[in-house]
Amino acid sequence: MKSYVINLDRHVERWERFSALFAQHGIAVERVPAVDATHFGQAYFDEWLSPRPKYVLSNAEIACTLSHRAVWERFLAGNDEFCVVFEDDIEFGDSLRRFTEDGSWIPADADIVKLETFAYRTFVKTSGFEAFGRDVKRLGAAHYGTAAYIIRRRAAEKLLRLTKTIDRTTDDIMFDVRAIHLHRLLSYQVDPAVCAQYSRLHENDAGFLGSSIVPKRRLVRKNPFGRFAAELVRPFRKLLVSIFIRAPLRLAGFRKITVDYIA
Repeated sequence: MKSYVINLDRHVERWERFSALFAQHGIAVERVPAVDATHFGQAYFDEWLSPRPKYVLSNAEIACTLSHRAVWERFLAGNDEFCVVFEDDIEFGDSLRRFTEDGSWIPADADIVKLETFAYRTFVKTSGFEAFGRDVKRLGAAHYGTAAYIIRRRAAEKLLRLTKTIDRTTDDIMFDVRAIHLHRLLSYQVDPAVCAQYSRLHENDAGFLGSSIVPKRRLVRKNPFGRFAAELVRPFRKLLVSIFIRAPLRLAGFRKITVDYIA
């Protein structure tokens, strides 16, 4: 499997750190220049934005999805069945190499395998298998994060079709409930995860590895009326989720766990 890393041209320090770490662990990686939101005018992002977005999207969030699209397109230009996609702010250990050397361990029905974690609770299938001393289990509910994942050709093709216009963040497009149950992207989770975003592990000391998207994301979504409306419907939303998603998942053999990161 080929490994790709998304990196902004102006984030030279990140690329130097990332390439040195991968060389140290013996993993070959190909750099894909990220789409830089500061290099394009508003009209460019408006062309990509869905007429009915799920929420207000910043240009940086749209650029993030466009960067992942660039990787999927490069991957599909070759003949491999799988590739590995990284963002340039991850932390990992020796075990990562074993998961990226070849795809023989990947489940036959898997579209995506998440190698990272956001370290919050999500539903996974109780049955699964072991790979290199870790569990690999099917995801049944949202588990966000696009900093480290393996993707199959058919999933990359599907995601390119789904992102001809962009209505939500890359995380939502790939790993929200709609992606899993409506678009039938079968995603698996490595548990414990082999990668995590550096800023999530070192929240108060991320330095140049801090997120350049989240602060903007919080700013553009700060809407008092929207927050009030969201709070108003929250109890009904939780009830619907419990009836139509959580209960069927438990009956189907899924359980809720916290996916930790261990290097």
